[in-house]
Amino acid sequence: MAQDVHSASGQTQRCGTGASRLFFWFWLVPAVAVLLLLPAPLFAGEEAEQHILFTSLAQGDTNGDGILNNEDEEVYLFNTKGEAPRRLTTNGFRERAVTLAPNGRNFVYLGDPIDTVYLADTRLGQSRAVLSTSASMNSQQFINLNPLLRRLPWSVDGSRIYLSFAYPVNQWYAMKLSGPLVDIGPAVWSQRQQRYSLVEQESERLQKVYDVQAHGFFPSPDGQRALYIDGNRGGAYLLSLRNGTRTMLLSDRLLYHSTATWSPSGRSVVLYRSNLLRQQDDLLVVDVEAKRVRWRFSDALRAQERWSPDGRLLAFTAPPGIGVYDFERQRIIMSPAEGFGLRSPIWSADNDEFFAIAADGQGGDEEMGRIVASRPSLGSRRVVGEVAGLKRLLYLVPQP
Repeated sequence: MAQDVHSASGQTQRCGTGASRLFFWFWLVPAVAVLLLLPAPLFAGEEAEQHILFTSLAQGDTNGDGILNNEDEEVYLFNTKGEAPRRLTTNGFRERAVTLAPNGRNFVYLGDPIDTVYLADTRLGQSRAVLSTSASMNSQQFINLNPLLRRLPWSVDGSRIYLSFAYPVNQWYAMKLSGPLVDIGPAVWSQRQQRYSLVEQESERLQKVYDVQAHGFFPSPDGQRALYIDGNRGGAYLLSLRNGTRTMLLSDRLLYHSTATWSPSGRSVVLYRSNLLRQQDDLLVVDVEAKRVRWRFSDALRAQERWSPDGRLLAFTAPPGIGVYDFERQRIIMSPAEGFGLRSPIWSADNDEFFAIAADGQGGDEEMGRIVASRPSLGSRRVVGEVAGLKRLLYLVPQP
């Protein structure tokens, strides 16, 4: 199928029958693994190889219910030298919203009991609960975390994470990680605000983020502001994390389900517009200061775009393959079409190649997944390593 590519100048490029030969087919495998790329200097004295954090079904039925499914995922560490992966969790439940810290040494995730947040260490493989809602479960005013959370964003200094509650309090909070477990009690009705709130929980550990009520919250790289999507008002907004000032970035009700990814410089952000007529998503690169669309690509898979560390290249997944847009040359570079189907790229620290998940053959439950590295500038690809037990892979989560 031909693709429309709109440049900032208004010109439209066609990525169709001729250009599509540069694309390669990838198989949409079911979701059972999540991977994160750790910065190279993870351990002192090591060579500068890439470290990858991922979840896998390698241990089989870990919760003992007789069914092998997403609930049996565990977290592992793997490096590009091809050494055997090291298991970091032994929970017997699915780790959701796995998010790596800026220092590459810690990560957070959601797990059981329901609505529990855990903090873990990539070196020692130790996890501890930092937030729970169990104290509210036996009341009529019980509290739920937002079930749509895909990530738990970190503050730039790594001291806090951002999380949102969905019922009965639709609100984003910043939580300080140091200290004992925060156990959320029943919601309290506020006569002044005419709604439920977590008044008794708001303290130094858990602080409301300027009354932001949105499904997505995306802090900028410098930590000075955040972007959020307001479905009621229909648009993307910028919020100052210093004083709470809000400005509209882009007005469009079709941004309602959008995720957002900041460029390393914080000057651009990737948004997604649900094109209901064409039943696809349009990838938008928005200039934050000028508040205008720099570049647009039709029919991209949301939440699978990755900026190179220098901000010059943007890799994205679009059926039937992965494209790389070069902002300096204003052209699309495609990964080679031979061999495996690829999806969800993550860049190496030197901007030279990206890592991705590859599926062999026709897919299926017995399909083995591989981690490969692709160098689009040279049109070459190499297999980084075989990781036993990686089946039905879905996507790679971006590095901090």
